[in-house]
Amino acid sequence: QVVDQVQAVKLCKQLNTTIPRLIHYPSTAETVNAAYALARPGELYCDPRHTLVLCERDWGAQEIRKLNVGFKVLSAAEIIDDLLREVRQWARHGFSGREIQTELDRRDATILKLLRSAMHAACSG
Repeated sequence: QVVDQVQAVKLCKQLNTTIPRLIHYPSTAETVNAAYALARPGELYCDPRHTLVLCERDWGAQEIRKLNVGFKVLSAAEIIDDLLREVRQWARHGFSGREIQTELDRRDATILKLLRSAMHAACSG
């Protein structure tokens, strides 16, 4: 289930526990700002050990890593680099573009479904 920050805090209060988080905003600056806010000592409803911060730009990922509070951190550049490396390897092994795309679609079906759900929730709420 995808929820925003306000809903996440409500859930944490109801369940009396922290929940896994993904922090990602349209801009790297917004993402870094949100991570700084949630990294404050005494922040009850965010456990950095169960939080993934996804930054569009590498400088944001570096800034979050400097906090050294336990966030898992990725930049879009790291993800794209890994993905392209994998696609190049498949191509070298003789797989066609169609075969590669089919495998990527199959492998990432759950993530795509979650993204569609999040986009639908954002548009209807």
